[in-house]
Amino acid sequence: MAAKSATKKAAGIGAVYSSTTGTIVTVFNSINTLASAGNMLAQNAEVQAMISRVESSNELLTSMGVEFTEMTAIDRISNASSLMEALRNM
Repeated sequence: MAAKSATKKAAGIGAVYSSTTGTIVTVFNSINTLASAGNMLAQNAEVQAMISRVESSNELLTSMGVEFTEMTAIDRISNASSLMEALRNM
């Protein structure tokens, strides 16, 4: 009878170990998913900040009477930054 008892106990420990391992994997997968979502949100925030900066530059150039339709977004930001610097130094 002792042999049967030992076999059942070993199966029980194996089941607990398997369940625990599965839980740990699930937790780490959840953490990975949250980290990926956070990374995507950060990238989206960075893109939105750049779009906002271009729009602000467009508004500044328009208010100063600068024609910017032929400029790239980088040129618009650069020219708007130069204008702001010139206005600060006045």
